[in-house]
Amino acid sequence: MTSEMDRGLRITEHASRVLDQMNKQYRRLFSLVELGNIIALDLLIDAILVQIGTKACDALGADRYSVFLYDEAAHELFTTVALGMGNRQIRIPVDSGIAGHCFTTGETINLRNAYRDDRFNREVDSLTGYKTKTLLSTTFYNRLRKPIGVVQLLNKKKGFFTKEDEVFLQTFNNYAAVFIEMAQLQKARFDAMERSRQELERLNRVKNKALDHLSHELKTPLAVTQGSLRILKKRLGTKYNDTSFDPLIEYMEGNLQRLLAMHQEAEKIVTVTHELESGIALGDLERLWRRVEDFTGIPPAVLSHWYEVKAWMLGQLPGVPVSRRRVELLKNIQAAVNRARLLGPRRRIQFEIHNGRSHWVEIIPEVLKDTLDGILKNAIENTPDGGSIRISIKKEAAKITIEIKDTGVGIRDDNLQFIFDGLYHAEATDVYSSKRPYEFAAGGKGLNLFRLKTYGQQFGFGLRVKSKRCPGIPGEEDACPGDLALCDPAKTSHYCVREGGTSFFIEFPVIRA
Repeated sequence: MTSEMDRGLRITEHASRVLDQMNKQYRRLFSLVELGNIIALDLLIDAILVQIGTKACDALGADRYSVFLYDEAAHELFTTVALGMGNRQIRIPVDSGIAGHCFTTGETINLRNAYRDDRFNREVDSLTGYKTKTLLSTTFYNRLRKPIGVVQLLNKKKGFFTKEDEVFLQTFNNYAAVFIEMAQLQKARFDAMERSRQELERLNRVKNKALDHLSHELKTPLAVTQGSLRILKKRLGTKYNDTSFDPLIEYMEGNLQRLLAMHQEAEKIVTVTHELESGIALGDLERLWRRVEDFTGIPPAVLSHWYEVKAWMLGQLPGVPVSRRRVELLKNIQAAVNRARLLGPRRRIQFEIHNGRSHWVEIIPEVLKDTLDGILKNAIENTPDGGSIRISIKKEAAKITIEIKDTGVGIRDDNLQFIFDGLYHAEATDVYSSKRPYEFAAGGKGLNLFRLKTYGQQFGFGLRVKSKRCPGIPGEEDACPGDLALCDPAKTSHYCVREGGTSFFIEFPVIRA
C-alpha cells in the first residue's frame, strides 16, 4: 500500500514538474509574441528598450535589466533604461566591464556571483544602492551580424540562470534586434529632418536679415535718384527746352517706380516679420512662465526681473495695425474681383464665384484685402487671355477655405516648393520679362507671396498651393503665347484649360460662438 502511494506521489511530482516546464515554455513563447505586438505600436527607441528589458525579465524571472546600445561615433556603450538609474545616462568604454567584454567578444556571460568576476563594474551598484548577485549578459546583432548592443539581466528570483536561459535570451535578442534596428533607422530619419528644419530656420533668418539690410540700404539712394531725375527733367524742359530725352526719362522713371514699389513691399515684409518673430518670442516666454509659476518660493528679485524682461519685449513689438474684426468673405471676394477687373482692364479673363454663401471670419480687414488682391494678381498674371479664374468658398467643421483656381500655365513640381520663399520666380531667368502689373507673365519680384505667407503665420490663417504645369509648355524655357486663340493645341483640345493651372487655398479657423 505504501509503495503504491509513493509511486503515486512520484507520478504527481513528475507531472507537476512537466506542467511547470510547459507553463514556463508557454510563458516564454508568449512573451515573444507579446513583445512584437507591443513594440509594433511604438518605434521610439527608449520605449522599445524598456519593452525589451521588461519582457526579458518576465520571461526569465529576473529582477532587473540593463540594455546598452553601441555609439559608433564615441566608440562607447550607453544606456538610458537601466532600472534604478532614473533618467541618468550611463556610458562606458566599449571594452569595459561585463557588457564591454560581451560586446567585443560576442560571448554570452552567465555569472552566479558577479562580485567574484574581475570584469564586473561595481560603479553602477554603488550609484543605485542595488546589489548584483547573478547576471546573464548577451549581445544584440543587426541583420548584417554586426553587434549593436548588449542586454543584461540581473538577479534571477529563483536559483541561477541556466543554459536554457542563455539559449532563450539569444533567441529573444535576435527577435528584438529587428525592432531596435527599425527604431534606430527611424530616429536617424527624425534627426536628419530636425537638422534640416534647423538649417532652414537659420537660412530663413539670414534671408530676413539680408532683406532688412537691403531695404535699409536702398532707401537713401532711391530717394536721391528720384530727386535727381526730377531736377534733370525740369532743367531740360525749362532751361534748354529739349524734349528729345523725354522717352528716356520716362523709361527711367518707370523703372525707378518699380524699384520704389519693391522697396515698399520689402519694408512691409520686414515689419510683418519682426512682428511675427516678436509674437513667437512672447508666446515662448508665456509658455515658460506657465511652467515656472508652479514652483513655490520664487524670490521677489527673480519675479521682478522676469516682469522687466517681459515689459521690455513688449516694447520691442512694432505697432500692429487695427484690431481683428468679424469680416464677411463673399463681400470681400466680390470687391477684390472688381478691383482686379479695374486694374487689368485689357485682360480677357472670366471670373466665376461659386458657393456664394455668406461666411464670416475673424481677421484684420486690410490683411484679408491684401491677401485676396495678391493671390488674384498672381492668378491673372499667370493666366492667358481666354482663360478663367474660379473662386469658391467651402466650410468644414474646423475651417473655412477659399480656393482661387486659375486655368493658367501652372507651376512645375520642382519650383512649387519654393513659391512662398520670396525673390524666386518659376520661369527661367532668360525668358522672364518685366511688364506692367496684371499683364500676362508680368514678371513679379517674388515678394508678394512671401509677404502673404508671413501674414498667414502672424494672423493665424493657412496658405497652400497645388499646381499642374500646362502640358503644352513643360519646360522652364517653354513660353505660352498669352492667348488661347494663339495656341494651336488649345484651339482643338483646350487641354491647357482642363489640365494646367494653379489653385491657392486660404484656410481660416471657424469662429466659435
